[in-house]
Amino acid sequence: MKRRKRILHLTLFILIGLASLAFLLYLFFQLGLSSFIFGSPDIPDYAIFFGLCLIIVIPMLLAIVLKGDDDSAD
Repeated sequence: MKRRKRILHLTLFILIGLASLAFLLYLFFQLGLSSFIFGSPDIPDYAIFFGLCLIIVIPMLLAIVLKGDDDSAD
């Protein structure tokens, strides 16, 4: 059971890291291209909100949920 839980934690950590990296790359290229071509960045508000949720809120909630998942019987 501990091995399965460890694999779940590692998988969630990797997925959140990849999602955060994808969002940061999106922001980087969006800022770079729109600043270079148009002179001002054009990033939609929903993209910033979604990215902040990926980077801040979702890992916090997962940490709370997974911390409550500790079984001392394992």
